[in-house]
Amino acid sequence: MARTSAGSAKTPAETDYGEMTPDCRYGMTNGLKGDLAGQYLLFDRLDAGTVLRLCTYNVSYETWDLRAKEDMSPDYTKLAYASDFLGDADYYMTVIRRPDAPRNVKAARADKGIKLTWEKPQRCKETRGYNVYRSKGGDDLGFIRLNPDIITGMEFLDEQAAADKPARYLVV
Repeated sequence: MARTSAGSAKTPAETDYGEMTPDCRYGMTNGLKGDLAGQYLLFDRLDAGTVLRLCTYNVSYETWDLRAKEDMSPDYTKLAYASDFLGDADYYMTVIRRPDAPRNVKAARADKGIKLTWEKPQRCKETRGYNVYRSKGGDDLGFIRLNPDIITGMEFLDEQAAADKPARYLVV
């Protein structure tokens, strides 16, 4: 029986055997007692104080550990699980977190505008590409998308940037 702290709970939560993701970063387990009893949990090995409830009570009409089967996406942004709660097993998917943001985003003046560069985040297997947004300026805090198609590289040249005005960018 494993013991782990649950979110902001003041007492340890009792869990069963569970299993680790293929890279051993996250563990998935069943809560056994207290507030987390009968719930499927995800915890981060690097931050054991963070516990997410993946599924709530009654995922299976038979036994919890026999019928609730799960699979994580490569970057842990989604969880898919099978549940037979309503009879025959159905497959469900839930979004757990947003994809990681690009790292080390930099902007520098270039001959023909402003050149933005960035690095891929550590977890990027599910990322198809990036979009670049520039602030509209003035008191308006809105942003406009600059690229017509997804950017698959790690740089973008904003040729429409005003040379005499500061600009804010988002790369997502």
